[in-house]
Amino acid sequence: MFSFITLMKALAAPILIYWSSLILVAIGWYDRYSWLDNPYHIAGGASIAVMWWIILRAKPAWRKIMTEEKILTLGLLTGLTANVAIFWEVYEMFYDIIYQTQVQGSVRDNVTDLLLGMLGSALMSFYLLIICYPHHDIDTSLQ
Repeated sequence: MFSFITLMKALAAPILIYWSSLILVAIGWYDRYSWLDNPYHIAGGASIAVMWWIILRAKPAWRKIMTEEKILTLGLLTGLTANVAIFWEVYEMFYDIIYQTQVQGSVRDNVTDLLLGMLGSALMSFYLLIICYPHHDIDTSLQ
């Protein structure tokens, strides 16, 4: 399976984004500065892509595929992130139903959130695959 250290590295960025967004909600900035929602969804998508990157790279077979098949890896990381984003939006829907809140704004807001998460994932995946590690042997420091 995965070592505890690998799991903690994988979860660090998503947890940081999540907790910092809770702090912004608690101090009222999310309501006061509604534009913060968009960069947070982009950052959330990027952090989930990093999470999947670390998890997949922990296995030698996936490391080899990710090294040789960059376009496939870009699609895989973005697709896996999209699944997490969909799960999150469904979680928010049930949260609203159970607690009678209005976390979700509208269908348009949900779709925008999903698209921004996938954009963040695609940008981070491109950065990792093309800019940081363009050569055949990808650095193992992110494992």
